[in-house]
Amino acid sequence: MLAPSVGDAEITAAILGDFGAVAFACPDLDALCEALEVGAGAAIVTEEAVLLDRSGRFRSLIASQPDWSDLPLVVLLRAGPTPPAALAALQEFGSPTLVRRPVQIHNLVTTVQSALRDRRRQYAVRDHFAELTRMHEALRETNEALRAVYTASPLGVVIVDLDGIVTLWNPAAESLFGWSADEVVVHALPTIPPGLVDEFRGNLARAFAGWELTPYESRRLRKDGSVVEVAMWPAPLRDGGGTVTAVMSLFADISERRRLEESRARLEARLARAEEEERHRISRELHDQLGQLFASLIIGMDALGRDLPDGTPAARSLAGLRQLARQLDDDVHRIARELRPTSLDDLGLHTTLLNLCEEWGERAKVVVDYFGGEMEKRRLPPAVETAIYRIAQEALTNVLKHASAGRVTLVLRCLDGELRLVVEDDGVGFDAESPASEGRLGLLSMRERAALIGADLEIESAPGKGTAVIVRMPHPQCREGGNR
Repeated sequence: MLAPSVGDAEITAAILGDFGAVAFACPDLDALCEALEVGAGAAIVTEEAVLLDRSGRFRSLIASQPDWSDLPLVVLLRAGPTPPAALAALQEFGSPTLVRRPVQIHNLVTTVQSALRDRRRQYAVRDHFAELTRMHEALRETNEALRAVYTASPLGVVIVDLDGIVTLWNPAAESLFGWSADEVVVHALPTIPPGLVDEFRGNLARAFAGWELTPYESRRLRKDGSVVEVAMWPAPLRDGGGTVTAVMSLFADISERRRLEESRARLEARLARAEEEERHRISRELHDQLGQLFASLIIGMDALGRDLPDGTPAARSLAGLRQLARQLDDDVHRIARELRPTSLDDLGLHTTLLNLCEEWGERAKVVVDYFGGEMEKRRLPPAVETAIYRIAQEALTNVLKHASAGRVTLVLRCLDGELRLVVEDDGVGFDAESPASEGRLGLLSMRERAALIGADLEIESAPGKGTAVIVRMPHPQCREGGNR
């Protein structure tokens, strides 16, 4: 407060203090300006004090307030009429509240309280604008960071709206597909091959319907008309209410990876064929050459035995050798069958698996249940029959080595358009989720053979709960005539 009489100002400050205001008297305009500069909430001045502002400091202070501020100024006018010139001079201080003296205490207190409430609202506006400014700056920094990320990203970044209109296309997308951002932004996405339009629209509709989006691989068009194999990672973009407003997808060129995978698959197929051919050759030589030699040896021993008197040491020794020769002959034939059973070529997969189960069960002393009668009259491509047989053979070998099982079940059937092989045992099992289990040679061999024929192989097992090897392969012959 500033008044001609410091005593009057101090009395007024004391009165205002009784009503909860913190007020103090200023001896002159400079002191009042200093108080306002450090944060006073309102000013009460007399008319004559304001008009004494010859330096213009007070007027300049009022005029230089920030946009959010309108300092409450209460001017106590002299008793009686105020000259027009004085009123005009007071208007230079903004919109002061004019109160005619003498002033009743109630009116003064009410005026000051109203002025302070206005000032508190101004502070609230100031703080609100400061928070908005801070948030705007944080948003700007975030946008700059995101812009730097998608600009420098080696992956193509594309954002489309509900109608498939492109709203963002980063430099990596330009390099991958050939179109510049100026050519595609605000236009329909040009990369969808004609045969995949329905797939794209379906995925887009599911994304905007809130379905979970998963990475997948597909084909996309380049500007030059060529097709590129891509891996895609889609993600929905939502507004503050959680509604999907756009879909962002990351793209990576996997053409080289696909080429290497196809080359590897062709090489593995050739190796598998070469392995089977070598197995077939060795099996035939064992059967034809060693088999004939053992047959001749046994015939010779039989002829020699007829010339020896019964019960002599020589006769007994010859009988033991003859028995050993027959055992070796049986082993050679068994090894030849395991290398490449002739029944696989002559009679088919069903009969070969049936023979395998019978022979393996007898040798391993394990009960084997085989269910595959529906496949008896079906012949599959040689590569498929060979792969399925080898997987079953390896699965039974693993049971013998690791499972300590008492019963094994082998199922071969067509179901839901798929050829399915299941080899299940009641043995000790193992942790199929353990990384160490994936490195087992037998499991790797089965997975590779399944991959060669386009089949999926799953291992279901847990300690103490046995193991199941499941092979699934879509096959046309399992769709003919329905499921069986």
